[in-house]
Amino acid sequence: MTMSNLKSSSGGSPMPTIRPIPWQQFAPHADEYGLNFTGAQPSDADQQALLSFGLYLLTSPCCADRFSMCAHATSSPKRFRAVLRTAWKADTHDEVVQRLQDLASPTLARRSDEILTVIAEETVSERGGGCNERTIDIARAFLVDYGEINSVNVSYLLSEFDDHLKAQSDPVVAKLLPQKLPRSTAGWDISRLSWLSLLAFHAGLFTQEEGFYYAQRALDLAKEAFADWDEYLRSQLYGRICWTIDQPEAKYRDEAELWAGAYAWTRLEEESLFKRLPLHPSS
Repeated sequence: MTMSNLKSSSGGSPMPTIRPIPWQQFAPHADEYGLNFTGAQPSDADQQALLSFGLYLLTSPCCADRFSMCAHATSSPKRFRAVLRTAWKADTHDEVVQRLQDLASPTLARRSDEILTVIAEETVSERGGGCNERTIDIARAFLVDYGEINSVNVSYLLSEFDDHLKAQSDPVVAKLLPQKLPRSTAGWDISRLSWLSLLAFHAGLFTQEEGFYYAQRALDLAKEAFADWDEYLRSQLYGRICWTIDQPEAKYRDEAELWAGAYAWTRLEEESLFKRLPLHPSS
């Protein structure tokens, strides 16, 4: 099945086409990002800047729309302000900074991700094959004890566990998950950190320096957490699926299909930025 022919799992109309965004397409708008493309390949510094903003922009199944939105940013700052207000509940510079700091801070609850993933995986008898009610009860009791011992909000922990469990046991979604589940969903928060820094820059709430600072922070976090792009992308996909799993069934399944398609393209196609530029360049 080609990326451009993905169908909705609910039997509806075809999903939006997933279009790759090669790094060269940034060239006409390089000055908006403070980048200098003078040859066939960007400089090392520009590669890092491109990757930092691309953590979300170049992996999203809506990447063509996102890129088009950013490429015409100078004429539509209000559009970016509207996205910040609606999706991030942020109207001011300080509110955006707080959201960014939340995403960049590895809280104890987030560090519990690894436990949640493993416990959910052990609870599901077979991927997509349903769960044993007794093992679910045992897992939830374990997580209550874990939360109380480690001062993790127990209700949050159980809610997150339910999301992991649902993602791994849904017969449609389970087939779209990476064969090897990631250690955590940190990749999703890191990609959102990158995207939010870009939104704030184009909305006029951040200077160019501030936008790059937080985007670079996202890239630094990715380098700290993951050995390579495959680890990062698996974490991003799994995190995105868990993040939307509480939506109506048809919607979260469609979202999972879209992101799984983008994940496959980003990992495999030679035009993908992440095939060209390694997460950890050799010294």
